[in-house]
Parts: sequence; C-alpha cells; structure tokens
Amino acid sequence: MHELMTDEERAQVFQAANGN
Repeated sequence: MHELMTDEERAQVFQAANGN
C-alpha cells in the first residue's frame, strides 16, 4: 500500500477489493 494515494489509485483498489 502507498502512504499517499490519489483518488484514481483508491478507486482502482476499491474496485479490486470488490472483485471487479
């Protein structure tokens, strides 16, 4: 995990965590 995340990166990990 990054210490600092952009909204784009956060959206990507959010989708990945939801299995999308």
